[in-house]
Parts: sequence; structure tokens; C-alpha cells
Amino acid sequence: MGKDSSGKWVGGKLQAGVRTTLRALYDDAPERAAPLCEVPLDLEMVQAKWWLGSRETEASVDARIEELGARLCYSPHNVIAVVGHSHYFRQLFRAQLDERATLDGGDASALTVQKLSNAGVARCEVEFRAEGARITAVQLL
Repeated sequence: MGKDSSGKWVGGKLQAGVRTTLRALYDDAPERAAPLCEVPLDLEMVQAKWWLGSRETEASVDARIEELGARLCYSPHNVIAVVGHSHYFRQLFRAQLDERATLDGGDASALTVQKLSNAGVARCEVEFRAEGARITAVQLL
């Protein structure tokens, strides 16, 4: 993982930083920034530094992927949104994409070498097997 995966703020500084950034982004139209600055943020999970500060090892990423698979497997929910960086998802596809998986009806193997576009969305169907989670179908939205 690269430095694009690093955090910048924690706790209350996160909300202040987001608001400052939004105001700067909409400097020419402050009326557009105002409602965005009022959106409440759930800061419970960002009270402490969560990032490494350096490049994450492949073994560490693989461990996080394995943990994600277990969390998904034992979740009571049938539909779950997972948010992350394209490099993480590429590694996820390398680890858990079934060899017969389809991408929009075709071959999904390109997902193991190409990254998702910025703000890209991939709808995945996952089967949980004895050997772990396996992604069986992907649809790019």
C-alpha cells in the first residue's frame, strides 16, 4: 500500500480538517460548502492514529483480507458495503477471486492486475467455503 492510504487527522481534528478542506474546495461557492459541513461524522473509530505511517507489507494486507473474509462470513447481514483503496481491492481480488469468477459476464482475471478507477464501485458475490471466502462474480457499477 502506498502513502495514499495514510491518514492525516484523528478525533475532533478530523471533522475540523474536513470542514476546512470543504470550505477551501468551494471557496468560490461557500453556499455549496455550508450544507456539506453540517453532515454529522461518526468519529468513534478514528480517535487514535490507525495508519502505519509507512508502506504496509503484503503479509499485513493479506492478514487484513483474511480478517475481512471472516467478518463478512459471520455477519448477520446479506448486503454489506466495503470501502477501501483500489490497491487493497486488487490484492483482495488476487487472494479471493475464484478462477471461474465472472466480471460483467466475462472473465474477471483483469481485476487482479488492474486497479479500480477512482471512486469505482465493484459489486461482488462471495461464497464462503472451508478454504475461505471466494469471490464468484463481479459487476462494475
